[in-house]
Amino acid sequence: MMLSTKQHMIVWERFTTTIGVTTFLTEAGRMLEKGGLVAAALLLLSLLVYDIVQRHRPSRIIQETCI
Repeated sequence: MMLSTKQHMIVWERFTTTIGVTTFLTEAGRMLEKGGLVAAALLLLSLLVYDIVQRHRPSRIIQETCI
């Protein structure tokens, strides 16, 4: 039962990340259409930083093991 819950959480995290990325890219496109090239670039940069932080954070399993 515990494994099923963890798999569900992994799927949910991937789903929410996909929605987040889609939202960021949509907003960046809207800003670009309005001539806000700098704003769009900053938004895409923030997405890149967020993605890097998410990839390099310790996993929950490691955190639970250390605690």
